[in-house]
Amino acid sequence: MITEAFAALEPVVGIKPACELTGRSRATVYRQRHPKPRVAGPRRAPAAHPAALSELEQERVLSVLRSQRFVDKSPAFPLGRWLSDQRRAYRAGTMCSTRADELEELGMVWDTADTAFAENLAAARAYYAQAGTLAAPRHATALDKPVGQWLTNLRRPDGLGKDPERAARRAEQLAAIDPDWNPGQLGWTVDWQRHYTGLTTLLEGGAGLDDIVPGVTHHRRPALGFGEPGTAAPRALPVTVVRGTA
Repeated sequence: MITEAFAALEPVVGIKPACELTGRSRATVYRQRHPKPRVAGPRRAPAAHPAALSELEQERVLSVLRSQRFVDKSPAFPLGRWLSDQRRAYRAGTMCSTRADELEELGMVWDTADTAFAENLAAARAYYAQAGTLAAPRHATALDKPVGQWLTNLRRPDGLGKDPERAARRAEQLAAIDPDWNPGQLGWTVDWQRHYTGLTTLLEGGAGLDDIVPGVTHHRRPALGFGEPGTAAPRALPVTVVRGTA
């Protein structure tokens, strides 16, 4: 189904918009159309790094690490675990302000979950700017983020997190982009909200209800207008109407 939709949209809007509308990867399209020729023969071994130790140097380092001096010591510092401990102490309020300030100067991220949410929120904002709604299908992407699946996950029970304050804060951030981001709370489905937004956009763009008959679809693109595919000069409206078969 995605392949057929992409094939129908590409001649009208181009590869990039067609990929964004159907959720297809542009890289995959280009690889399929321009495959790299296979090189015959054995693969060449990767070159050694200029700073790599020689075999003799490696043996010398290992002999020191295996000596009695380091027999009960780890050669690698568990930095990841240490960072987790610092975040735990910060959340518990047991970290002194001086240490917190020093870590923040290094760019410490105290809540990695909020950082990931902020990145996906930026993608949702970009999607809304293009589509006019956060009622995105699951395959939708924006800024190389799977924003459709992410929004679907957020609409599930406890999808915003089990912490009530954090969940309320995230809901406010989403509502600031699209007050109707979670249609289930309003009593209808995401698909209904997406179609309602499309209809509203068409009507506001100058289309009439008589123009919207079975077989008519639309997609929102700021650079395109309202008209039949292939028209030389469509009117400057924010949508394209594509007539199919009834």
